[in-house]
Amino acid sequence: MKLAIWLFGVMLAAIIVFPDLTRSSLFAGLGIGPVAIGFAFQDIFENFLAGVLIMLREKMRIGDTIECEAIIGKVEHITLRETHIRALSGELTVVPNSILFKNPVEILTDQDRRRFDVVVGVAYDSKLDQAAEVIRK
Repeated sequence: MKLAIWLFGVMLAAIIVFPDLTRSSLFAGLGIGPVAIGFAFQDIFENFLAGVLIMLREKMRIGDTIECEAIIGKVEHITLRETHIRALSGELTVVPNSILFKNPVEILTDQDRRRFDVVVGVAYDSKLDQAAEVIRK
């Protein structure tokens, strides 16, 4: 109630100070405020909703190693607004949840077993049967 009285008083004072100002132009100007506030808080609301959806999906958990947008690391903490990812080299990256929600995320530790490709070179003059036996051992 106090806010409404203050708002009415400020509007009345503005009409008195600026005689060209009308009541209709003041009410039209009030509609711009929520739009400006909406644009100002758009990223915050987007990250908040993305955080809620990430937590509801439960695909990515704390301790998982993930890759998203050239960020590779272990998930340490998930909040409603951001996710803390510890890089494999030790740096901590704070990622807004909207990035993790909008872009593909590879969860590298989703399965217990993981396949690795290892490239092994063999000299041209070596015997292939002997090299294959060494590799198998």
